[in-house]
Amino acid sequence: MHRLALFYYILIFSLVVSCSRLSKPEMPEGDTIYPLEDTRVVDDLSDFVSEISILFIQDDTVGLSGTKKILVGGDRYVFLSGGSVFAVDKQGSILGQYGNVGRGPGEYLNINDICFDQTYRAICCLTNDNAILQYSTINRDFRGRIETRLQPLSASAIIPMNTHRYGLYVSNPIGEESGKLNDFNCLKIVDSKGRIRDQILPRLDFNLKAGFISLTSQQADSSYYLAPESSSSPAVLFRNGEVEEEVFFDFGEKTVPFKYALRGPSQDPWKNVGDIFDADYYKMISSIYTVGSYFYFSAYGKDSEIWNFLLPDSKEKGVRWKSTGLLSPAMVALAVEEDSLIFLYEDYGYTEEIDEKDPIKKLVLQKYGLPKQKDNLVLVKVRFNE
Repeated sequence: MHRLALFYYILIFSLVVSCSRLSKPEMPEGDTIYPLEDTRVVDDLSDFVSEISILFIQDDTVGLSGTKKILVGGDRYVFLSGGSVFAVDKQGSILGQYGNVGRGPGEYLNINDICFDQTYRAICCLTNDNAILQYSTINRDFRGRIETRLQPLSASAIIPMNTHRYGLYVSNPIGEESGKLNDFNCLKIVDSKGRIRDQILPRLDFNLKAGFISLTSQQADSSYYLAPESSSSPAVLFRNGEVEEEVFFDFGEKTVPFKYALRGPSQDPWKNVGDIFDADYYKMISSIYTVGSYFYFSAYGKDSEIWNFLLPDSKEKGVRWKSTGLLSPAMVALAVEEDSLIFLYEDYGYTEEIDEKDPIKKLVLQKYGLPKQKDNLVLVKVRFNE
């Protein structure tokens, strides 16, 4: 009898240990979408687009190529390009830069992310050393610098919160033992003095930090989506500084497995980064927008291919298309304005329609043809059928 009891104790203990090693943590409540089930692959968007227009960026002497984020506010667009921030009016003229590169007052070495404050009167810029620089939206004057208390952590995204507070997103803690996932809240809420007042959004898996994409997406109604950096985590919608909803992405067998980044003898995620991007899974979701009656986002697929997903709020199937960059990076939406998505066409004029592979670029070439001169940077506004 004692041997039998001991046997069952060992069996139960083994099962508990096994489950603790392999199972995902309990997920918070939220909606789930199934992008591969709910979309079909297309390479021609002409049947789905109701209107397309372009805006030439005039005299681009500051170099807006490589833009990873655009904010829309009032009479202007605000570009985050190459770690600096620029204002462009609705006619395509570059109005100037917010701050300058340097180490003096109002200067910075690199800007990781940008947002408007709650009043839209200021542009808030998150620097590479976790400071928040504030500039007047209209005249671009420097207003002040908030030194945060995040060091030695490194924040990669900023979200405006209520009562002069900001949410700073940190992917992972530092000094974490290989193969371990310590408890960690990714969003640090700081006040106007830079003091941490709250910490939310528990980390659910190792977050694959990628500085070349923007994790936050400004919506047409001034809310913000924060994109997930792991397949276990949801996208989070913030409205007026509060969490309004969470959305999970289920790609079925193409979903990155739990703790995939920690596999292998070393269990070192940074040694697995290349393999993660090459693997036949969907990862690094970004550019999340609600546009009209659609839900749009982009994601990396196998061999780092860029995919765009467009899902209607009806029961009809949506579409997905691959964006292929021939001479410039692949195109994904960088902003939403009213009921249109905004894309940046960086190599307009270099590729004829017959050779172009990107569906959005093909529509531009079909409607407008080749420009009179090359080296044109063009904003493309796309409205989809309702």
